[in-house]
Amino acid sequence: MSMMSAPSTSGPLKVLFVCTANICRSPYAELYSRTLADPDQFTFDSAGVRGIPDAPMDPTMAGVLKADSSNFLSKALTRQHVQWADVVLTMENSHRTYLIEDHPGAVKKLFTLGQFVARSSELSSGGLTVIAEANARRTLAKPEEEVTDPYRQGSTVARECADRLNELCTSLISNLSR
Repeated sequence: MSMMSAPSTSGPLKVLFVCTANICRSPYAELYSRTLADPDQFTFDSAGVRGIPDAPMDPTMAGVLKADSSNFLSKALTRQHVQWADVVLTMENSHRTYLIEDHPGAVKKLFTLGQFVARSSELSSGGLTVIAEANARRTLAKPEEEVTDPYRQGSTVARECADRLNELCTSLISNLSR
């Protein structure tokens, strides 16, 4: 099997969110995006570069999520996750760098979430085309495009992180749906 499978040409667009442990940011983005998007158009998943297999979502982040997280179990990122996805969106540039080092053949579909939203917002295409065009217009990820980790920082920081993810995921779905 190749390092990167071809993007899907039919069926839902497959979006993978990645953070550190897959208990705060990436599960929030996955579950929140599911509330926004048509399941016939999108499939979402999440994993962590240092994922804690089968851990529940962090209770503080779950508390600010307006969706059911009771069935969520975290996953450690695998090669199969990266191969499955049409686009892989990390919360921090360090996660993206880790993925590039482990999966160099997937670089064209690896972005920080903020970086992808910023680039795709400048474009008029959607779906697989906007992913390719965002890659062609890629610039270095900026610190302000990252989603900082709210783990063990209290409910105010969790709410701020959730607000940021709500904004980014709403834009993501809109940009991919064009």
